[in-house]
Amino acid sequence: MDTNSLSSLTKSHDTHHDKFISKVNALNDNVELYASIISLYEMEYGAAHAKIPELIQEAREAIQYIKDADKNENKEQNIIKLYALTTQGAEIFGELKEQFQKYKEQIGENETDI
Repeated sequence: MDTNSLSSLTKSHDTHHDKFISKVNALNDNVELYASIISLYEMEYGAAHAKIPELIQEAREAIQYIKDADKNENKEQNIIKLYALTTQGAEIFGELKEQFQKYKEQIGENETDI
């Protein structure tokens, strides 16, 4: 899951919240959801950058939800596991980002990033 998916999943007022909840609920009970720890970093930045107290509180609650879900050992329900960063992952990321940049040049897209 990417950061936007995590936000939609954890924030009930999000436009896509119901869609994500339906998709997660449709998964088999033994399916685990995975996200990069970078998504949590991005969410922490969002919370630190927010100026409206209600948004800060909502972001903190979403972050805590993800942290709690990552610690959940109950394999009988869908949980979110966070992938940590590795040196091998950095190499893979560098390769993928370079390929993606070349693709963007080919299609003339400069706004999208990973």
